[in-house]
Amino acid sequence: MSWKMNVIPRNVLTNRSFLLFFLSQVSSGLGDTFQLIAATSLLVKITGSGMAAGFGMICAPMPSIVLSLFAGSLGDRLNEKFVLMTLDILRAFVAILFVFAHDVLSVYGLLLLLSSLDALYYPSRNKMLTGTLESKGLMVGNSILSGGYGFVYLIGPTLAGIIVGALDVDVAFYINGLSFILSALLISNIQVRNHKGNTYTNRPRKQRSLIKDMREGIEYSRNIPALRNILLTAAVISLGTISVNVAFYPFAFDTLGVSSKGWGIMLSVLYGTSLLAMLISMVVSKKGLRHPLFAVTLLLLAVSLIWLCYGTIDSLMEVLLLQIMEGTLLALCNIFMNTQIQLSVNKGFLARVMGINDIVCNSGKLLGAGCTYMVLRFFSARHVFVMSGFILFTFCIFRLLRMKKMPGNASRREYFSM
Repeated sequence: MSWKMNVIPRNVLTNRSFLLFFLSQVSSGLGDTFQLIAATSLLVKITGSGMAAGFGMICAPMPSIVLSLFAGSLGDRLNEKFVLMTLDILRAFVAILFVFAHDVLSVYGLLLLLSSLDALYYPSRNKMLTGTLESKGLMVGNSILSGGYGFVYLIGPTLAGIIVGALDVDVAFYINGLSFILSALLISNIQVRNHKGNTYTNRPRKQRSLIKDMREGIEYSRNIPALRNILLTAAVISLGTISVNVAFYPFAFDTLGVSSKGWGIMLSVLYGTSLLAMLISMVVSKKGLRHPLFAVTLLLLAVSLIWLCYGTIDSLMEVLLLQIMEGTLLALCNIFMNTQIQLSVNKGFLARVMGINDIVCNSGKLLGAGCTYMVLRFFSARHVFVMSGFILFTFCIFRLLRMKKMPGNASRREYFSM
């Protein structure tokens, strides 16, 4: 499937429902940046170790492997607006509970609970995007959302670092809770379009089986070659990025000796590049992209080289420059892959497919975190960077060689398109 959408950002932003959805995600995203800095700073303060903080923050999402498929089925069965509002309120409550956490086990427990709610949230969030925009506007919509996340991560971590340093971590947790409440209020005013051909709106409620719904989602994903390739690619990306992210905690705090403010700046640089990715993806949406997965493979090849470079440099400025490139490339991959799924998957299966995608990604994270822990026990963070870069580079080369060996254009289209 190629993309060429004659939709300009102004037309998408005049869509009231999308604008409210965009603002809700920007609000909760800004709160997430405060949560990230505050929780990291709290763990560093309690444990005195950047590595302990890194594993606490990174390993918290792992239990969501169990919940993601259920979350996808839930998103397809229930109204996504109701699901998102309810979960935002629950997330606000959990965020404020961090104020009363003063030991490692309490912090880890709340991180697990918050990440579990996040796992339930994401499939319905992706489904709601398709309910606020026409298909031709999805690429631009994903680009604008990515730019919004980039903006909040550009200013959020730095601002959070300043507030945590000048005031207290509790202030950041309160801000995160308020951001979720604001998000719920914004979502309450959204009008969601009904999906034509939705497999659930046409099925009597008494005939619905949760287990059967999950099995149908898995079978649906298995039967589409390009979708399988997206899920495999997502798993490899997750494995590599989690390894690099875990290694960056001891690398930044223990090797480079950065403060909370400096860590906030590093996160702002990395995630703020989504703004640049937004601009690039909008240009791509106008010119058209014939083979999105092929483009993703080339982008990931460049990312693998950046990770290899992390293992050889010592300058903070060089690290920041590489982060700009890495963040832009990974954000583009995320935009292309999400748009491909949203355009191609039957809307009655969309939340379940996104739930399966979350399971695959979290499984990759679990494997990556485990491998990283073993490497860091005997070697340095630099070895993790080299390991991750080598794995991703090998995957990309294998993917490109497999395409080259395919007999015809039809087979290549089946492999790289949906």
